[in-house]
Amino acid sequence: MNESITRAAGAAHGEEFPPAELEQLIRDAGRSPWQRTTLYEAAPQERHDAGMRAAPLEDYVNTPVRRAAGAKKGGVIAREAH
Repeated sequence: MNESITRAAGAAHGEEFPPAELEQLIRDAGRSPWQRTTLYEAAPQERHDAGMRAAPLEDYVNTPVRRAAGAKKGGVIAREAH
């Protein structure tokens, strides 16, 4: 339901869907949604129900990367010789 690697890399897009919206998207595609366990068995109904009660997704925050002291644009951090 939450793909965050793209956003963590600095992109403004990614894929986040609340559980009910994800299930509707699956139904709209003509498929039947079902939650499964790590053994690919049908998950118990209480697990499905708990997922549907998940807290709403929060807005993402992309904090700009700051350069380290001594770093050159597009390059490696220069270190002083001792």
